[in-house]
Amino acid sequence: MKSPEFEWDRLTEVLGLDLLSRLLGISSSGIRGYRASARFTPDEVAAQLHLLSLSPATWEEPTTKRAFANGLIENALNWEAARLRNY
Repeated sequence: MKSPEFEWDRLTEVLGLDLLSRLLGISSSGIRGYRASARFTPDEVAAQLHLLSLSPATWEEPTTKRAFANGLIENALNWEAARLRNY
């Protein structure tokens, strides 16, 4: 899978490092490494990141806060992660 360098930057900017870390289930230091291209982004993480970037909730901050407060994005990511593991 292609390196998601732009998705890392945009989602870190919109969601913040802590929330993005929680949603993807990886450490903040891992995100920093992937974002800086110091580490290769695993396909499963890249797929989750891509799915998250397609969500309208990541397009503007007020919408993002409302969507995450309702758990909508976390549920979608959990479902997609389970689907990828069973693929």
